[in-house]
This record gives sequence, C-alpha cells and structure tokens, in this order.
Amino acid sequence: MLTEIKKEDCALSIPYPEITVSAQNIAYARQLQIPYAGHASEMTAITTYMYQSILFSTEDCKNNVRRQVQRKSAQNVLAAVAVQEMHHLKTLGTLIAMLGGKPVPGVCHRGQYTHWNGSYTNTEEHFFFAMRQNIADEEAAAAEYEALSESICDMGVRAVLRRIAKDERHHAELFRKVAEM
Repeated sequence: MLTEIKKEDCALSIPYPEITVSAQNIAYARQLQIPYAGHASEMTAITTYMYQSILFSTEDCKNNVRRQVQRKSAQNVLAAVAVQEMHHLKTLGTLIAMLGGKPVPGVCHRGQYTHWNGSYTNTEEHFFFAMRQNIADEEAAAAEYEALSESICDMGVRAVLRRIAKDERHHAELFRKVAEM
C-alpha cells in the first residue's frame, strides 16, 4: 500500500552533541566555511530543496493517485529536510564563530573571497533527475562531513560533524524512498 511520508517522519531521533570547541582555530573555521556556504553547501541544499518543494507541489497529478502521493511525500520530505539543513547551517556558523572565524556566506580560497550565490541552486525540473541528484548530493555531503571529522582534532567539532553526517545519510535515504514510490 502506498503511504504518504509525513514531515514528522523525516528527522532522526538521535540527539545532537553539545556545540563546543576546545580552542579557537582559524584553520578549522576555514575548513567549515566550505560546507557552510560553498558551492555544495548547506546554503545550497536549503535553496535547492525549497525550490523543489514549491516546483513539485504545483505539478498537475490529478488523474494519478500514485503520483499525487509521491509528490505530496516529496513536498513533505523536501520541506522537512530544508529545515534540517537550516539547523546544520546554524550549527556550522556557530562552530565557525566559536573557532574564531566569521560565518559569512561564502568561502576564501587562496586569499580570494567568493560569495555564495543563487546559481549554486539545483533547478532541475524533471522530478526523477532532481531526486537522483539530491541523493548523490546528500551522500557526498555525508562523506565530506566524515572526512572533515577525521581531519579535525577538536573532539567537540568532530562529534558535531559526525552527527550531521548521519542526517545527510538519512536525507539520501528519504529521497531514495520518494523516488521509488
């Protein structure tokens, strides 16, 4: 039986660790800027998922019950995941500030600052291609957070990054479920 995925079914019940750092470290803060507001970042995920939530909610599915349930589930998942990505953005921004950096919307690479911009948003209009890209992006984000957690020696930062990675893996699974409905 086809069952709609509700927003409240989208969050993991695992609590977040306390946001702490052992000491200020600008190098760590710079590393966190990339998932915070780089090309493939929390900022990008938020705008992508909100865009898709609106786009796919307006699609005409009146004569197809399966597609209606799938699109409603997609709308619920996309909106819920966007909110979770906002939590990641706030968490990363807090860590960046605690580490002595500034949580500005962009990244500095080799002394050159690049602001985040809306062109990073995935505006794919084909539902299945969009879901497939979301799955790949979430899996890549999880891998990036896991790699970052291994490269950063601060145990407080490491714990938070590992927890975010769990969310990203869960998001990939949610998008996979929606795509397979």
